[in-house]
Amino acid sequence: MIWIDCQEVRHDCLTTRQALFFDTNIWIDLVENTTPVWRHLAGMLKQLVKARVVFCPLATPTIWELYRQPPACAPDVAQLMDTLSLRTAFANRTEIFRAEVRNFVLGLVDRQRGMLSPREVYVPVAHYLSTRLRLVFPNSYTGDEREAMTAAVTRRLGSVGVENLVSWRKNSTGLGRESIPPYSAARKSRRAQAGSSRTKARNIEAEFVYDRHIEPALQSVMRSLSVSTRAQVMCCLASIEPDREGSRIEALLEKMPALRNAVDLYTIAGFDPERKDRRADFFDIEMLIAPFAYADVFVSQDRWIRHLIHKDLADRNQTAFVEGPEELTAFLEQIGKASILSRP
Repeated sequence: MIWIDCQEVRHDCLTTRQALFFDTNIWIDLVENTTPVWRHLAGMLKQLVKARVVFCPLATPTIWELYRQPPACAPDVAQLMDTLSLRTAFANRTEIFRAEVRNFVLGLVDRQRGMLSPREVYVPVAHYLSTRLRLVFPNSYTGDEREAMTAAVTRRLGSVGVENLVSWRKNSTGLGRESIPPYSAARKSRRAQAGSSRTKARNIEAEFVYDRHIEPALQSVMRSLSVSTRAQVMCCLASIEPDREGSRIEALLEKMPALRNAVDLYTIAGFDPERKDRRADFFDIEMLIAPFAYADVFVSQDRWIRHLIHKDLADRNQTAFVEGPEELTAFLEQIGKASILSRP
């Protein structure tokens, strides 16, 4: 068994660009909608990507939803995704959660860290599920054969795009219900504990996210530190002012935007009695957690996504929300002009 670590995205290609995140329906409209505004948008986006002004990273739920599209549609959408995303995706949200915790802890030591860097947020699209992949070989393989195969797979992963992922799944029936993490019943139980109190519901969700994600990552980071640094971190953590409930979780979440978004989204979604616990709802929530923390712009016309964003996320994140093709066109024209004016 051999582990293959993710090859890093060329982050020098990303740092000067604005990150525009599209939900899956926007991608489909960019390919299939023949109205002038969408045709103009598709062309403008290609020009701005080529001019190194923007890029359009993908996320795990975007690719999951693409797998569910009709075979006649998916390849064309995948081709555009490869062009505009530069074959780049957000890292899996669990890995972003761990990176946020590590960034926070190390920031307590050097006091110089802010948001995660592109190096920590984006991965090649082949690694959208994990930055580490495991190769298992038959016992008959020699050491040289395993080494050669590992090198070949590593090289191949560097050139994989969404078109390849769709092609490899063309005979698949798509994601089954069993592919969705079974946390819905647990979430309903937490909502029942909160009753009609939104404040109590958010506290419960914050404790859930802390127990599930923050504390394990925190313990992992602490184990990697020297004894003296660990003592320094513990002192800094103890100095954080608790809230009225005696908890320091909210203070931690303010430094971890994707984890904070998870808490907000789980709370908001649970207070909408009209929603069913559907696969599409799960995708929408997952799609917002990291992209709405780290993209410059989030684009969607979906009413449910708009509801989730306007409740809390819009005020607590720096990401701009664009709701339709006309608004997106105006935004692109503005940044296109600005990039031309800024050139020497």
